[in-house]
Amino acid sequence: MNIFLAKHSKNIANFITMATANIILDTRRADKNKCYPIKLRIVHQNKNVSISLNKNIPVDSWVLGKNGLEVDKKYPNAKAINLDLSATLVKANQAISD
Repeated sequence: MNIFLAKHSKNIANFITMATANIILDTRRADKNKCYPIKLRIVHQNKNVSISLNKNIPVDSWVLGKNGLEVDKKYPNAKAINLDLSATLVKANQAISD
């Protein structure tokens, strides 16, 4: 059994790994107001998909907060945006774990 695991450990590791979900600020392209889209990024086995969350903010309003990266508290409606982003991430993680 140990020889089997040693020989196929890479394949087993790829099979066992689950997808991960993160909220990101996509700084590749700004809109006319110099704001960037917030996206949900899902990665599984080195393949990723980014889903736009239809929210754009300036890059300087994307900060490291208590729950990871989030919208700066000084930004208008930051609390509502951060709650929505957290709820979206929870839903994505629940979908991944099911």
